[in-house]
Amino acid sequence: VTGVQTCALPISDAPVVIVPSLDDHTALAFELADAFLREVTPPETMVALKPFVVAAGKRLTNRSQIAAAKWKDKIHVFPLGLRRKVPRIRPEVRDVVYQALLDEHAIRIFHASRGKTETKEFVISPLGLVVRDYVVYLYGLTREKKQVLAFALHRTRSAVVALNEPYVRPDGFVLQDHENLVSMPINGSPILQLKMRIDHSGAVSLRECPLAGRQTLEPDASDVEGKGFILRAEVPNTVELRQWIRSLGAQAEVVEPGFLREEMLSEAMKLVTRYSDVSTIK
Repeated sequence: VTGVQTCALPISDAPVVIVPSLDDHTALAFELADAFLREVTPPETMVALKPFVVAAGKRLTNRSQIAAAKWKDKIHVFPLGLRRKVPRIRPEVRDVVYQALLDEHAIRIFHASRGKTETKEFVISPLGLVVRDYVVYLYGLTREKKQVLAFALHRTRSAVVALNEPYVRPDGFVLQDHENLVSMPINGSPILQLKMRIDHSGAVSLRECPLAGRQTLEPDASDVEGKGFILRAEVPNTVELRQWIRSLGAQAEVVEPGFLREEMLSEAMKLVTRYSDVSTIK
């Protein structure tokens, strides 16, 4: 066909036509998705969503008096703890990985381990994505050792489809059953029977948002003020457990298991030594 001109626009700038038409509540859904996903989604992914969010914003702006349009001004989302910047994922890596997941194709990646600069080559069958603390992990079955590994996508330097390699998905594979790949487990028993003394403030928080496993809270008979509680819970033996206990500070005291109590005592003594050394203050 002659006389036809084409124009290429970046996806973030291209006009978008949504079929069926964008009604008020669909527009609100895009706006809320933008708010909720912003903190846990790579920037490049948000760029792909931008045309829909822009169209939704225009729809709601033009109908500023309806309840759905006002709703976005009544919601604010922010993460627990300090805000952190999302690590950048190479757009070309993201696009190959996402498409391979959809099409169930094997891929060849060059990936750097945590804290390393050199990369290693892996041929994997991509099985799924796990988003955790601003980091997107690709779970994949390796060709060589036939084991499921987790690859932080921001440390993946390149990815290409391996058309000559078979795609293999293990029978009965369930993504949620492999959380331990990114939860930093500790050597030893995977599950601990935790017993802790905890103050009133900590007990209120645990009543409102209980731990995922079995949990009981009862008054601490040894607390002379009658304000303390005993927490008993079944918890994973992970680095995250230690981080959670540390976050409670003086609100909590580990009673059992004994080795975990010793760990916390050792750390507390190191902190006392560190904070008592005035020679480090400048």
